[in-house]
Amino acid sequence: MDCGLYIGTFLLAAENLGLACIPQAALVMRAAVLREYFGLSEDRQLVAGISFGYEGTGYATNSYRTERSGLEEVVTWAD
Repeated sequence: MDCGLYIGTFLLAAENLGLACIPQAALVMRAAVLREYFGLSEDRQLVAGISFGYEGTGYATNSYRTERSGLEEVVTWAD
């Protein structure tokens, strides 16, 4: 199921409203728990979830950034 465009648009709209978001496909692994909590029937397919709220910029853990490989390490350019 392709829902990437919907999720991307939701993330952009939320950011425009001052909300921080985290898309999470891993939530689907807990589908039974989510179905029970939200009262969802079996005819509904869960594909992703989005956590959102106000960003806690004052916490050191929220300023952690991972290093990313440079393009030359991950891209092979073809002529």
